[in-house]
Order: sequence, then structure tokens, then C-alpha cells
Amino acid sequence: MQKISGKMIANSARYAIVSTGWNALIVNALVDGAVSGLTSHGVDLSHITTVTCPGALEIPLTTQRLLSKQCFEAIVVVGAIIRGDTPHFDFVANESMKGLSQLMLQYSIPITVGILTVDTVEQALDRAGLKQGNKGREAALVAIEMIDLLNQLDTQLT
Repeated sequence: MQKISGKMIANSARYAIVSTGWNALIVNALVDGAVSGLTSHGVDLSHITTVTCPGALEIPLTTQRLLSKQCFEAIVVVGAIIRGDTPHFDFVANESMKGLSQLMLQYSIPITVGILTVDTVEQALDRAGLKQGNKGREAALVAIEMIDLLNQLDTQLT
């Protein structure tokens, strides 16, 4: 039986980290976590590009433009969408994820998501490193693993 799974092996891959400008305190912690996750597994800082777009609805377009340049093996997306008093939260979260899912399949490049969708600022802070780990770091580690997995699928299943 053949078993294929991704490993935490960083090669010379290039990564983009796309973040939002909203909720900067939280999002900056997620970006820091993503950078730390990549570098702690051997990714050179020169292979990481960070891009900040205004908000979560702009993430798919920003990501699409980066993908069209064909210079990244994975894109890590981070942000924080905090529920308010209107249904705006649901539209933003759903449309952002829908756009990213379509792009990942269209370009066949891993897009890992550390976008927090939470009810309160406290929940967001907890997920940005206070109590429940750093979701930016987790998304970056998934990117490393996915690159390795896809490379294995390309080489072992030919």
C-alpha cells in the first residue's frame, strides 16, 4: 500500500502572506505568527512577501493578482472578521472564502486561510496568540505541508 502525506519540509519555495488592514492589532499578530511559522521551519525571509489589502472582501482579488504573477508556491491569508450588529459579517466571511476556494482550484496553488471569523475582539485576540495558538502560524505550517504534499503527488504518481 502506498501512503502519501505532506511533511514539514521547507524547500526553496516562495510564500506570500496576504493580510487585511482592518483590526490591525489582531492581524499584525497573525502576520507575525505566519512569518515565524515559516522561518522556524527553514524558510528564508527573502522567500516571504507580505501584502496588505484594505479588507477581507479585497483578499480574493489581491490573491488572484499575486497568483497571476506565478512567483509563489503558496499563499497564506490572514485577517479578522468580527461580528457586528448586521449581516455584513456573514457576507464578508462567505464571499472571501468562496473567492479563495475558487482561486486555489483555478491556479492549483495552496491558499491557506488564517482568517478569524469571531464574535468578539477577545475571541480574536485569543486566536491571534493569547490563549488558543496563533492561527496565522497554523496557516503557514499548512502551506509548507501542502507544498510538500503536492510535490509528492507530482513525482510519485507519474
